[in-house]
Amino acid sequence: MAFEDRQLEADFRAEFAVVAHRRHRSKWALTALMNVLLGLSDLLVVPADRLRGCLLVRFGAMVPFSLLMTQFARLSAPSYARWGELVVSLGRVGVFALCAAFAVAASPLEWPTTEYLVLQTALLVVIQHSNGLARTASSVITTTIGSGLGLVALLLGGASAPELAYAAFFFVIANGAGVSISRTLERHRLREFAQQRTIAEERAKSERLLANMLPAAIAERLKRKQQAIADGFDAVSVLFADIVGFTPLSATMEPRALVELLNSIFSRFDELARAHGLEKIKTIGDAYMAAAGLPTPRDDHARAAAEMALAMREEIGRIADGKLALRIGLHAGAVVAGVIGVSKYSYDLWGDTVNTASRMESHGAPGAIHATADFRAFAGDGFVWQERGAIDIKGKGTMRTFYLAGRA
Repeated sequence: MAFEDRQLEADFRAEFAVVAHRRHRSKWALTALMNVLLGLSDLLVVPADRLRGCLLVRFGAMVPFSLLMTQFARLSAPSYARWGELVVSLGRVGVFALCAAFAVAASPLEWPTTEYLVLQTALLVVIQHSNGLARTASSVITTTIGSGLGLVALLLGGASAPELAYAAFFFVIANGAGVSISRTLERHRLREFAQQRTIAEERAKSERLLANMLPAAIAERLKRKQQAIADGFDAVSVLFADIVGFTPLSATMEPRALVELLNSIFSRFDELARAHGLEKIKTIGDAYMAAAGLPTPRDDHARAAAEMALAMREEIGRIADGKLALRIGLHAGAVVAGVIGVSKYSYDLWGDTVNTASRMESHGAPGAIHATADFRAFAGDGFVWQERGAIDIKGKGTMRTFYLAGRA
């Protein structure tokens, strides 16, 4: 059994090797313990004149060999992934070979020693299929070899034809039961791996979607089940941009072409936001809102927002071939930012700074970047400003504002 997808099969083999590596020591330690317990039962079954040789094989070879096999767990994970299944398979053949040696040591075989050896080998076949250290194919190969070694040992030990037939029957039954167990376990592992891979892929998709909707730091807080998120910031720059002439243009375009144009514009703005370190907040129709200085505060938030505004103005001319222009507003000050509600999460801003930045955009001119005196003070040197003078701003009264003309 295997996945048809080669990469998926390779990934499963790698994970299977990791699990087998982790369990290797305990599985072989249990094999050693089983041989110790069987050694005690030897005292009740094996004739006294052959008991010494049998105990020598049991405690002088089987138990030390099983304990030696536990040491392969010391292999590094990459080495175990490469050689682990081969080592386990050889170890299983070694156990069966020692069982055969035990049978020879117990010869000439007499009932019930013969039955004891047959049942012991059959039990070992089932255990090797169910211990989960190798794939089904490897288990079938090793238990088939082991069953053959058992029959050869019985033959060398003088077992009669009916006893050999009895052994062959039990070995066939044990291998059939073992294969059924091994296939069931492997099918379960394959199904579980496929389900875990599907869950991981869906979780990754969800996290990518959440990362596209929210800043990474905010998304992490939401994943920790923090419901309402609200943070205060003393100094943040807010940018509003509106596409001038878009509404008349939209009346002359097919819906699909209209959406493609808007998507190309806003996708480019998203790239600029990432490049300049701004956080995109939202789009409203043909308006674009972004902020600098949150959720991680930064001292140069105003400079970053100014650079973003200049880049946006340059970009709109390139994309729309001069048919469209931007009206941009900038303001800097304190805001409250966070996520509210329980569905359709979005990271939003509240406060007078947001309202003022919006007023700068609506009171500006096409192709102009309109900013407050506070924003200019935060931005510092490095830019060319044109004073607009004192103007009346709706809801704010008289304010002294500036146009950002370019870089100094």
